[in-house]
Amino acid sequence: MEQAHDRSRGITLLQALLLLAAGLAIPVEEPAWDDSVMFMLFLAAWAVTLVASAFGYLTSKGAVVTLLPAFAAFLSTAGFTGAIEAAFTASVFVGYLSFSVRIGMDHDAALGHSIRTALVSWPSLRAARAVSTLVSAGGGGLLVNTAALAASLVVFVATGSILMALGGEGGLLSRGSGRTRAMQAFLLPLAFLPLFIPAVAEIVPGNGRGGDPMLMILGAASLIAAQIAITVSLEKSKWARGRSLSIQKSLSSLSDRLSKSTSTIQAMQALAVEIYGAFSPRFLQIGNAGLTIRRPSGSPVPPGPPLVRRGRTGLTVEAWADEITVLDKSRLDSFISLTEAALQNLELAKRVSLEAWSCMEAMVYSLDRADHRLAGHSRRVARLAVEMSRRLGLQSGLLDSVRMSALLHHIAPALFGTPSDEGFDDQELNLFSLPEEAMTGLIRMNEHFDGTGQPGGLSGSSIPISARVLAVADEYISELERGTPQTAMSAVSLRAGSLFDPAVVKTLTACLEMGFEA
Repeated sequence: MEQAHDRSRGITLLQALLLLAAGLAIPVEEPAWDDSVMFMLFLAAWAVTLVASAFGYLTSKGAVVTLLPAFAAFLSTAGFTGAIEAAFTASVFVGYLSFSVRIGMDHDAALGHSIRTALVSWPSLRAARAVSTLVSAGGGGLLVNTAALAASLVVFVATGSILMALGGEGGLLSRGSGRTRAMQAFLLPLAFLPLFIPAVAEIVPGNGRGGDPMLMILGAASLIAAQIAITVSLEKSKWARGRSLSIQKSLSSLSDRLSKSTSTIQAMQALAVEIYGAFSPRFLQIGNAGLTIRRPSGSPVPPGPPLVRRGRTGLTVEAWADEITVLDKSRLDSFISLTEAALQNLELAKRVSLEAWSCMEAMVYSLDRADHRLAGHSRRVARLAVEMSRRLGLQSGLLDSVRMSALLHHIAPALFGTPSDEGFDDQELNLFSLPEEAMTGLIRMNEHFDGTGQPGGLSGSSIPISARVLAVADEYISELERGTPQTAMSAVSLRAGSLFDPAVVKTLTACLEMGFEA
């Protein structure tokens, strides 16, 4: 029988002729049975062969797990007529056609493969029958029957392995791995041969029994049940392994998403996406710190109690399963634990960031106080620059850089020298590890909108937006500290289009009209 399933292998005319010739070259003597035994064996040949072929299990290495060789060994030892032989071969064809379609082969490939397997099974059965006849020629008995069954099994499997390579591309036992696969195809059916030892003793005429087919029926029914049970259990195991790999992949994807999350809501959304993809619940609800995310979004909460899992820090996952959903509590907890760790890191980073801003503001305020005229100047510029940037639609990350540039704009030249087109002369500024956007704002804030500024003579929109905002905010606050809001706004407006970006000046006007106090 076939030891490996290759989806690309059908059958050629040469192979079909060689297999037919091999079968016709092996003579078989038909036994003398009464009609009841012949009829029951005919039915058994149809039923067992069909089930054992159709319910085979394809392993990841291409081997087919089937108990068909065990029944073929029994049939070879008990003997068969031409009608039973035809029933066996036809059942192999129909069974393997169903099996090939079940594992995803297209119809043409499935047809060619099934024809080849059926034509291989026929001479294999005849060869096994010839060997069994030689083994049992000396008489009956338990040992002889057992030896005949074992010999038939070996010959059936080995002949099938050889004939599968006949006229094809492979070697004698199919691409060098046939011996291993043939051994695998032999060992499992060998364990089920004892089911047929009593039936052989009862049916074979040379054993002196009455020919009651009941033991054969019991053995055949047991083999059918065993084949179905083996395939179902292996398919379930494969499904479980596949699901485990899928969940591990989702956990890895969640870890990657969480590493890129910059807020609690992003982390919760990542958790919702990965849990929904890994477990496929009917409905999912995730809550944490007053925030709630639902998937599918906009759908009502379904009736019935959900599976509820809670983390140690308050993260809650509620999942409503449907008929085919399997909600693994321990694995669901793994998703929650991973997300809680990320949320804790985000909270820690937030606290560290707040403390860092507080330290920077305190340092800047202390340095500003060295000149009483500038006390609080940098903080006022920062507040105004951030408000203007927000109205201009700058992203949150860039708002932080604008705020940092504004806080440092007054003291940076005094501490680090005059900036050049490449940056500040004093490399000690690198000790601050400023973001690139913050450095850009500090370096380019003295560029003029008409191109007459320093250090690079940039003009218009080529000047970074953070630098254009910072220039307007610094000028307005400086003028305000020497006069009134009206005179400060007038001084800035007069320079719109020359020193300052008119759009940024317009945004400053809008801020003041909305009641913002710098």
